[in-house]
Amino acid sequence: LVDFEIVVGDMIDPPEIPKHAEVELLVKLHFRESLERVSFGFALVSVDGTYIAGTNSEMAEGPYLTAAAGECVLVRLHWRSHVVGGEYFLNIGCHHVQTGEKTFLDVRRSLAKLKFADTPGCYGFVNLEYVAKVQRLTAT
Repeated sequence: LVDFEIVVGDMIDPPEIPKHAEVELLVKLHFRESLERVSFGFALVSVDGTYIAGTNSEMAEGPYLTAAAGECVLVRLHWRSHVVGGEYFLNIGCHHVQTGEKTFLDVRRSLAKLKFADTPGCYGFVNLEYVAKVQRLTAT
């Protein structure tokens, strides 16, 4: 893993990620040797170490990375943020999948602290966009 950026709209590495924002994580990887079936992923982790969200290409059943020795690859991961406001750590990593065995190539834990905008009216980790409606019933 060489470098990464968080992009929200036209902002690169914003100081705060707005509610419901379209977020893109860009990660540049350099391959020292030729490899196929490399899984890439990320996770958001609370400050007390709880994994709140994440995925990788093995879990998502692709796409896997393939690259020749010396090649650089840019991975773009896109998601809409429904994270409850607060600060979370970003983990990123990649592993090689071969005959059912995983070999971790590079894993960076707590690589960055991301600040998500406040979400009044909810708690936990996920903003469910809760809406309540009340309907009057007539007695019969």
